Amino acid sequence: MRNPSSDRRDAGRQNVASTLVRLAADSTQQIATALRASQPLVGAWTGLLGAAAAIPLATLSSARRSMSSAMSSDDCCCEIPETECPPYCVCDIAWEGARGEQVKAKISLTNTRKVPQVFTLTATTFQGPNGDTGAAAVVVPAAVPLQAGQSTTVTVSFTVPETFTIGDTYDMQVLITGLYEQCVRLRLRVRPVPHCDVQQGEIPTRIRAHRWYEHFQCEELCFEPARVPGTTVPHQPSHR
Repeated sequence: MRNPSSDRRDAGRQNVASTLVRLAADSTQQIATALRASQPLVGAWTGLLGAAAAIPLATLSSARRSMSSAMSSDDCCCEIPETECPPYCVCDIAWEGARGEQVKAKISLTNTRKVPQVFTLTATTFQGPNGDTGAAAVVVPAAVPLQAGQSTTVTVSFTVPETFTIGDTYDMQVLITGLYEQCVRLRLRVRPVPHCDVQQGEIPTRIRAHRWYEHFQCEELCFEPARVPGTTVPHQPSHR
């Protein structure tokens, strides 16, 4: 005697098999239909490939150059715009000073962000013909909190030491750090101390003719005597 459950399982297997056979037959027919429909397209592509194979290589190269020239033209609407990065050193400041002289510079700093931020400013040591001098400028203030869009002015000062050689040039940088670091480059040329040789003793005199028709001369002081408290006025030369 057959089990009803076994009969139901056998019937289910037969239904699944029949469905699979029907789907396979339908798929085969659809593939065949698609192949028949694609025959004109395949023929067209075959013709194009055959024509391309018959084109001389020089003609293809010329066409490729023409296309490249057209694509690089200024009139091409597909050109991708590009931008450049700002320089690391924003600007250069030239100093010239004598030994013992103080030189100064001003740096304007603006916060272009939409939120407040703090900037720190650090001066590197001067580099000269013989390397690092160990001398650095003074930056005031060294830290600047700025609101969005706010500006301030920073002062850089330096007293030229006696160890710097006259005629040489020395370089240093002020490093400005916010979200990133930039610099201001300062270059110092050491010049000689301006010099003038003054020699002074007795008050000098000059001699001139009293009248063109007279035969005697007049001697007079070249400078008025200095009025120094507690001293007497030097004797005035007389006519002769």
